[in-house]
Amino acid sequence: MRHFHDGDYVRIFGLSGSQWYDREGIIVDIFEHGPYEQGQIRQECAVDVGGERHWFMDRHLVKTASVALIRFYRAEVLARWQLEPSDVGSLNSNPRELIALLRDRFNFAPRRAHAEVDDFVTAFNDRIARAVEPNNSSAKNAA
Repeated sequence: MRHFHDGDYVRIFGLSGSQWYDREGIIVDIFEHGPYEQGQIRQECAVDVGGERHWFMDRHLVKTASVALIRFYRAEVLARWQLEPSDVGSLNSNPRELIALLRDRFNFAPRRAHAEVDDFVTAFNDRIARAVEPNNSSAKNAA
């Protein structure tokens, strides 16, 4: 599960047919709903996109990336699709860029490229969320 906070800068993904797909904005409000007792809290986030407030579920949002995170993202893309480093050198965690790259290098149909990228981004974000989660196993082992 992702944990967003007010002020996080995010990109909207996973809504390929939506007018909001790949738009960026800032989280201005968050509503959390449970089941709280099972630790499966989902967030519904109000995102300011160009001065307008719109609500999105956390699974449709991704935080923008730091330089280190972009390097990791590129390495994960290289590992998943066996591309050349020069192919991913300009990727900046923008799903649209990765879709275009997959279509160009592997002749993927638009639908397949979108599906592959949506799956990849979801798995990538879940992996990052687990790594930075304060209650993850490495944090427990360090204590």
